[in-house]
Amino acid sequence: MRIAEALRVAFHICYRAMPAPGGHEDEVANFAAVLLAPRDDDGASDSMDYDEPAAAQQGALRMVFDSCYIKDNDEDAHFGHAEAGVVGVADGVGSYRNRGVDASAFARGLMSNAYLEVATAAPGTHVCPRELLERAHLMTVAAGTPAASTAVIVSLSGRALKWAYVGDSGFTVFRDGRVLRRSRAQQYHFNCPYQLNSGRDGTSIAEAEVGEVPAKEGDIVVVGTDGLFDNVTDDELERIVRMGTALGFSPKNMAEVMSGFAFEAARCSYRDTPYSVLGRREPGKPFFTGGKPDDVTVVVAYIGVFRFFESFHVPKEPREPMEKLISKKTLREIDERIPDALRLAFGIGYRAFPKPKAGEPDEIANFAAVLLPPRAHGEHGGGGDVPTQRDDDVEEVARWDLRMEFASSYLKHHDEDAHFGHAEAGVVGVADGVGGYRDRGVDAAAFARELMRSAHEEAVTAPPGTHVCPHTLLERAYQKTAAAGTPAASTVAIVSLAGRSLRWAYVGDSGFAVFRGGRLLRRSRKQQRRFNCPLSLSATGGGTGVADAEVGEAPTRAGDVVVVGTDGLFDNVSDGELERIVQMGVAMGFSPLNMAEVVAAFAHEAARCTYRDTPYSVEKRKQLGAASTCGKRDDITVVIAFIVS
Repeated sequence: MRIAEALRVAFHICYRAMPAPGGHEDEVANFAAVLLAPRDDDGASDSMDYDEPAAAQQGALRMVFDSCYIKDNDEDAHFGHAEAGVVGVADGVGSYRNRGVDASAFARGLMSNAYLEVATAAPGTHVCPRELLERAHLMTVAAGTPAASTAVIVSLSGRALKWAYVGDSGFTVFRDGRVLRRSRAQQYHFNCPYQLNSGRDGTSIAEAEVGEVPAKEGDIVVVGTDGLFDNVTDDELERIVRMGTALGFSPKNMAEVMSGFAFEAARCSYRDTPYSVLGRREPGKPFFTGGKPDDVTVVVAYIGVFRFFESFHVPKEPREPMEKLISKKTLREIDERIPDALRLAFGIGYRAFPKPKAGEPDEIANFAAVLLPPRAHGEHGGGGDVPTQRDDDVEEVARWDLRMEFASSYLKHHDEDAHFGHAEAGVVGVADGVGGYRDRGVDAAAFARELMRSAHEEAVTAPPGTHVCPHTLLERAYQKTAAAGTPAASTVAIVSLAGRSLRWAYVGDSGFAVFRGGRLLRRSRKQQRRFNCPLSLSATGGGTGVADAEVGEAPTRAGDVVVVGTDGLFDNVSDGELERIVQMGVAMGFSPLNMAEVVAAFAHEAARCTYRDTPYSVEKRKQLGAASTCGKRDDITVVIAFIVS
């Protein structure tokens, strides 16, 4: 739920599942302020017929598209054909459902026939949407198909976007993040659109709205049923397009975010939507707010020259007929798809849905490339140097006190990690039970958990205002844990804020990293006897004691970000990757919890990826000479601490 909320909070375009903070800075506005430039006074979103002459361009334009369908009564249909550059959507008229008729039949027949017409046309034929809609309609009527449907078809014909639509299924064209042109709903009265059917009482194809507008590289076309346009305003669509473009969204990402927003807006009873605004204008209608729950179909198409879309996968074969394209998703699956849009957009989280097939490009790099400036020549992500910057090369700090605000995320594998934190004492710690004990029938988590419990107990019982010494705290916690005869063994890292200094003590490969201004300032070096065999503490000693702990301290200041974690983090995430996540999180106003969840999710994904390098695979090749490109599956504990004044 918190990850799904990150999408809502970050985009500021949905209601919240969790309350807004009281008396504290709201993180919602921070994200929009970073991504959205102020609108010009004359840049209102209701400009419906703004035409900008297309500049002369080299190379043929093409349409790259994808879709998202969230069903309610499952009466929408859509199709697309990449080579022909044409997409369409249709919405079955729901009132037929009350008559015992399949309300989706005409919509599906219309889209299937439209697809078949395009698929069997001569290659290179420019599609006329009106003619295509007319032929599809005739074929659907000839088959005696019941019910009725609205419909819209949009095609790219050379350097022109062409359209034809009947009813309230429609489209919007965006240029440079602004509405360039959009359809106007055709309806007899409120919530009663024009519709095509097999009878004589339906709308004639002659009444379809048709037109065209010059297209240019970078245009974005959104085609959808009324489930989208009844619930999402032009301004909200603009915001999604502008943010999605800034973040390097693919058409699939953009379609999922739009449909997810429409889905939630339709079920929000206290917000205004195009549906509620128009409804209140009807004579005799009582005042109401909220959206209209309905099927939501969104097709997003990017217009570009061939070189522009080299990173996107375009199927070489025509898409299958409509019946095979309709996604039969449950509402639970839809809830998983919404946070997945955030994971995919950021490229730094695990996925609820499958990764791309072999040979299909992954779009992870798009986001970082857009948001992160290139490194200056000679800069690096910290490598193995400790520290990576001079601690005294900082401006004079302010005179008020510093404190630590932290939160954690834990993704379990064997469930042998443990961690603690104490806000008043300004101290956090993590521990990782040594998995080898698991094979001996011993609870491998026992020592780690008792170590953290004892450390927390020591911090809680210390006199208020006492500066915690991590080494002393670790020593006392270890003595208690060993005295209790606790089995197994554990690595450990404890970091505290003492006045204007960060202090640390660690044993093994649990560790920490400190970031300043988005750059790695200092990080721990793992202690290990050999590859994948870290130093560890145990009741029996085993050759390692608290005296072997690495200890130290360094000046800190407001704005520093401290990442503390077990090897499940540091084995799978490089210094450079951590830098990028911290930079993006700070730029977007993430809370410690947001950042901890993103870091942990990225480590989780990296641990399960077989085709990428990780610190674990790099070290394995160096130490063992074994070919390896993968992460290490393990428990992942991440604690993020912001140093604030």
